[in-house]
Amino acid sequence: MKRIVVILIALIVAINVNAQENSQSEDLNARIDSLTTKLNQLQHDFDFLDCRYQIDKLTNDIKGFSTDIEMRSHSISLDRVYLSPLYESRKQLYTSSTTNLNAMKSYAEQLKLFLFMKLVTLNFTEKEQELLKSSMKLLDKAVTSAEASLDLLKAALDGYKALE
Repeated sequence: MKRIVVILIALIVAINVNAQENSQSEDLNARIDSLTTKLNQLQHDFDFLDCRYQIDKLTNDIKGFSTDIEMRSHSISLDRVYLSPLYESRKQLYTSSTTNLNAMKSYAEQLKLFLFMKLVTLNFTEKEQELLKSSMKLLDKAVTSAEASLDLLKAALDGYKALE
């Protein structure tokens, strides 16, 4: 009789342990699914924010460049006395600014291509896509503005050279 009781107790304990393991396994699978969903959402948010950051940073860099060139142009326009060494340094400024703008334009084109590829491959919402596209348009406007600032610098240099 003792053996039967011991066997029954062992059987009940084994069934209870097996039931707990199945319950824990189901809880673990549900937890893994929940964490996977959260990770996917975080990756999506990171991808969107990274795209916005990159395009906004370049846009702001170009705007800062444009503002700097405009201030230098106005400074040149205010000069009334021609000095040859000063003209040469300003001419070098124009040359380096042109090179700098060409590099930024090249980077802007590469960035827009990269962002377009992200728009195609990642599942951004319509609103996110609209925001990224409008940011790309702002980048194009910033480049156009920087080109106009460089033209202004060239005109100021030509005016300064005419003082000679």
